[in-house]
Amino acid sequence: MNRLHKNVAACFILAAFLWAGAARADDAPVLNAVELQAICQSKYDTDSGLCAGYITAIADQLASAEGIDGKHSCSFGMARAQQFTNLFLAYAESYPDALYAPARSIVASALTRAFACQG
Repeated sequence: MNRLHKNVAACFILAAFLWAGAARADDAPVLNAVELQAICQSKYDTDSGLCAGYITAIADQLASAEGIDGKHSCSFGMARAQQFTNLFLAYAESYPDALYAPARSIVASALTRAFACQG
């Protein structure tokens, strides 16, 4: 096989892997807010870390130009992961009917409510 054929074959193989990965990402289960609430209230340190990391990632995305579900936050100032977690848990207590929605949407709502853009 000459060099051109090897490069073409490599491109097809790479495209197949990328396509297969994209198909699996669409089928991946979505974490809902009830599940996240249980993780955040767990007594295990690993769950606490997962909760804080997940919520902090949502906060980071809210502060970006893309936002989440049309929501943005202008500034979190010196907020810490535990504050974000407490805000999510308080929001979950206040709006239990909304908790079967995707966790990212509920966390985004909780954080944009607490850190609304001014003006």
